[in-house]
This record gives sequence, structure tokens and C-alpha cells, in this order.
Amino acid sequence: MARKMPRKLFVQPHTSIDTDGSVVLNEFDSSFDGIISSFLARYPNYDTELESLWRNNQHYWK
Repeated sequence: MARKMPRKLFVQPHTSIDTDGSVVLNEFDSSFDGIISSFLARYPNYDTELESLWRNNQHYWK
């Protein structure tokens, strides 16, 4: 147990297109902070999208 290392995390990089048309590679740390940053960069408005989906499907759950 003394030599046991924490489990490695895999965080995928994101690609985006810059204003001049060049491709930009966004890399993140392989840590829990990197996973959260990656998720927030990929889905910047996820809370409003999820809320609208919830409101649209709410009648199915009554």
C-alpha cells in the first residue's frame, strides 16, 4: 500500500477553430480539475439546456 499510486485519469483534449480559421488544440490536466474544466469548456450552457429539456419532458413524469 505504501507504493500504491493514484489511478491515472484520461482527459480528452478539445479542438476548436480560431477566428482566423486555424485549428486550436485545448489540452487539460489529467486530474479531477482537468475533467471539470474539460466538461465546462465543452458544454458552457449545459444548465440552461438541461432545464429546458426538463421543462419540455415534465409532463411525462406526472
